[in-house]
This record gives sequence, C-alpha cells and structure tokens, in this order.
Amino acid sequence: MASTSSTSSSSSPRQMEEEEPVAARNDRSSPPDMLDNIPPLPLDVLDNIFARLPFEQLVLTSRLSRDWRRRWEPFPNLDIWFTPGIFPKPDVGTLERCAAPVRSFTARVGTPHYHRIGGWLHALARKRLENLILRFDDQLQRAVLGPGLFSCRALARLELHGFCDMPRAPPQGFGGFPNLVTLVLIDVTLPFVGGGAQLERLISSAPQLRVLTLDNVEETWTIRAPNLRVLKFITDIDNGCRFTEDLPLLEEAAICIDDPIEFVAQDLIETLRRIASVKRLLFDANTVQLNENALEGILFPNLRTANLTVNFGNLPSIMSVFSLMRSAPNIEHLILRQKR
Repeated sequence: MASTSSTSSSSSPRQMEEEEPVAARNDRSSPPDMLDNIPPLPLDVLDNIFARLPFEQLVLTSRLSRDWRRRWEPFPNLDIWFTPGIFPKPDVGTLERCAAPVRSFTARVGTPHYHRIGGWLHALARKRLENLILRFDDQLQRAVLGPGLFSCRALARLELHGFCDMPRAPPQGFGGFPNLVTLVLIDVTLPFVGGGAQLERLISSAPQLRVLTLDNVEETWTIRAPNLRVLKFITDIDNGCRFTEDLPLLEEAAICIDDPIEFVAQDLIETLRRIASVKRLLFDANTVQLNENALEGILFPNLRTANLTVNFGNLPSIMSVFSLMRSAPNIEHLILRQKR
C-alpha cells in the first residue's frame, strides 16, 4: 500500500492529465455553446429565413446549436430547391423530417443522383407535395422516375424538363391528379405500349388543368381538357395528336409542327376551329397547302395577337390566312413569316 501511495504521489502533472478521463477533460476545456443563447425568433421571421435558404443550407441550421437542432422541421409549406452543383442531394430520411404539406420540390438532377429519385417521390407523396419541377440534362442516360410519381396525388404543378422516362401508371387505383393545374412535359418519353393512352388519361383526369405544354413528346394522343387556358404543343413530326373537343376557355395557344407530313388542310382547319376562342395565337404548319376559302366560317372573336408561319409559295394559302384575319375583328397585331 505504501508503495502504491508513493507511486501516486510522485506522478507528474503530465501523467495525471493523461490519466484523467477524456470526457472530463472535454467538459473542463470546452467553452459554453454561446449559440444556445440565441433569443427565440418570431415565427414569421423564421418563416422568412427558411424560405430564403436552399434546402441543404436549411438543414445545416440544425448544427447551429442544440436549440436549433430540429427548429426547421415543424414549418410547413417549405419550398425545397437546390443551388446548382450542390452535392450530395438529400437522402429520403431528411425529406421525411419535413412537415406536411411541402409546397414545392425543385431540382436539377445529375446522373449521380438518379438512384435517389424513386425514394424522393415516395417521401414527398407522404408530405402532400404540391409542386414538382425536375430537370435532367444528360441526353445519353435517361432518368427513370419510378411509380412513386403517381402517389403524389396532391400535385398542382408537374414539370419534367429534359431526358427522362415516365413510369407506367398502376392499372388499378390511379385516379389521376385531381388538383393538377399546370403540366409541362419536355423531351419526356413513355417507353411502353399504350404510352399515348396513359398521357390522354393523365390529361383528361385532371379537371383543374389550365396550362399544358407538350414539347417533343412523341406519342399519339387526343387532348380533352375543357378548362384549358394555355396550350403549347411542339413536335418535330406530326404524330397524330389532335383535338377532339372544343377548348372554349383557351386564351393562348402555340402550336408548332416542324415536319407535318400527315398534317393536311382538313387537320389544320379542324384544329383552328377547336381553339377559336384564343386571344394570342402562334401557329406554325408551314407546308400545309390551303384553298383560298378554306378558313372561311371560322370566327376568332377574341383574337388580339397572331403570329403565323405561312407558305408564301402558295398564294391560295396566303389569301386564306387573310380571310381568317377578317374573321378576327379585334386583332391588334399580326405577324406573318416563312420558315427558312
């Protein structure tokens, strides 16, 4: 015992420090967390702060202090968006921490994160996501969205830009998007038999649809959207897309068919008749040959602005266009051009 006591009393200060428990040394040497003294902020101020932060920075606020660890989580109606080049994108667990509803999810998705898309969609569906905007830039590797897209039943806005494949909708239990107001599909494919029929179903089962853009969506379909206000339809070839019903509330239309091989005069006449309520019209079907009186009887009572690509090599077509303009008594601006 004496030997032990002697050894203990002879220990150097350095030896005593090394023998001290690590946790005790940390508690003794660490300064108090001054950020825990941040005064509480009014909820409207926090809302304003959180709304201005990219999502990855919003999540980092949980590191400010113990009091802020979960402070962002209860706030609903978050706009989740990412600054370009930020990696990594959030995992599903982070999205699960968001309060419902989530107002929007906007991301430019790179190929390293394609595998995350399915999990994002399932998580966001549980958060009653209202607006989904995804952009894909890789032409060589198309993104595959996965069936979770059709679980996002609360969507009011759906925009898919770039090179991605839509999934097949479940055969049972998919009732469309009842709240959908805006649908934008650009360079989107439906790589399965019946893709056009599914697109028709998606459009017709969205009774609130007001804005529709279909750009280079190579499917055959017909549009049934009686509440549509804005229509933008662009395709490299005539793929058999037609309007089988009038669009009585349509205010703005841009229809461009780059190579209308099968798009004949009767198709043009029928299309213009269906959209005769428009106020602003851009129409390009340059190779269609018209008779001089082909467009007589089609009235455009609301038309204010028209931008038409005309086959100037065909005089009857030009005369028919001027005949159409006479049926638009309120027109203010008319632009005629020929594609070079």
